[in-house]
Amino acid sequence: HLFATLPKGGKNLTALTLNADVSGLSPMRWDGEDLAILDGDPGSLIYQFSITGSAGTEVGLLKLRKASEISDFAIQDGTLYAPLLNKNEVAAYAYPDGGKILKLFFGFGEPTGAAVSVLP
Repeated sequence: HLFATLPKGGKNLTALTLNADVSGLSPMRWDGEDLAILDGDPGSLIYQFSITGSAGTEVGLLKLRKASEISDFAIQDGTLYAPLLNKNEVAAYAYPDGGKILKLFFGFGEPTGAAVSVLP
């Protein structure tokens, strides 16, 4: 993998080195403090990395119960939303804790992506 950062106000990307191997074409999200990266595509583990300069240090690993295959996720206000592949459900988990499903959302064809939009 090749990861890079663009510092605030910067014009050039800087190579980012992670201290743990993340496999596959992995979706990632910035949670406001750490970088969350799905391990594999599909997968069910999400690594959390603290970023300092050009180095990412693993600070957490979320295990999502009953989510053997997700290909994307979104994070909003302490909740992680993950489409469950081969099902018509999107699961909500506590973030950054992971663990058991807090809520299931139904009625989707086969959800493969996730986004959360907060309306005014």
